[in-house]
Amino acid sequence: MLAHGLGRGEEAIETLLPAARRWHESSCREPGGVAFLPDFVEVLAQVGEPEEVEFWLGRFRAAVEQTKRQRPLAALARCDGILAGPDAFPEPRERPLAILES
Repeated sequence: MLAHGLGRGEEAIETLLPAARRWHESSCREPGGVAFLPDFVEVLAQVGEPEEVEFWLGRFRAAVEQTKRQRPLAALARCDGILAGPDAFPEPRERPLAILES
């Protein structure tokens, strides 16, 4: 995640993709086991990989909706807020906090 924070998106993807693939290929659907996935989706969006964003966010969304737990729901809302773009402010940006505060 350091690479992502330093603006090296491609490096962050190279680091996180193997772990995401292991999760995808496993039978585990626990969103807590892939706490990095929202950051992975964010960096994919930033480097312009919409098909990859859709694929991984869809997998994460399905796992989150099965568990309906607070932190994964907030992480999913964060992803939705990132993808909504700057013109969608403030609701998508405030939703993750509202979930955590409920």
